[in-house]
Amino acid sequence: MIIIMNHQNIENAIVDCLSNVGIEVGKEDDIQEYLQDSLVFVSFIVELEETFQIEFDDEFFEDEYFASVSSLAVIIEQFLNVQNSQSVG
Repeated sequence: MIIIMNHQNIENAIVDCLSNVGIEVGKEDDIQEYLQDSLVFVSFIVELEETFQIEFDDEFFEDEYFASVSSLAVIIEQFLNVQNSQSVG
């Protein structure tokens, strides 16, 4: 299945995923501090995977990707682009 979303829609969906696990932040807020609890972190990853219909590899779990909603949106956008190009080809 091809999912096409622009960067702003991805950011909004990430904020929704964070809200679903009890974290209220803005797009430029540091989200690392909110994800220190492993249960919250895993719940958030599950929310992301279900929302974007992607599966993260272990190397994805680097602190730099979780600096802000915006930085995470860039990575998810790349995942979706790769996934969409594989679906087409």
